Amino acid sequence: MIFFSIIRESALVENPIYTCQYNFDKADWKKLNESILSEQDNKEFRWSLTELSEESLELEVLKLQKLIIKLVELYIPKKKYSERSKPWWSDKLKELRKEMTKYRRK
Repeated sequence: MIFFSIIRESALVENPIYTCQYNFDKADWKKLNESILSEQDNKEFRWSLTELSEESLELEVLKLQKLIIKLVELYIPKKKYSERSKPWWSDKLKELRKEMTKYRRK
């Protein structure tokens, strides 16, 4: 997994709902890996580093970033939030809650 950090001058606190917008638990990792391997021959994303300079490395990084973003958009669904969403609520908590309600009714 690759994370990018952006340094900002403002001292605002980030909303935890928007920090991780992708649902990595529901990602199709197999198809993502297959697509990365198939895209390595694509002319748009082919590694073409001929000289070692800051500018050439930056171009290669941009290519890699573009490829990652393209494939992440395809194979990792985004989380759906509403104004009442709880970013800490997980599927495991959902199952435990169901079980608790089932025993409460008895």
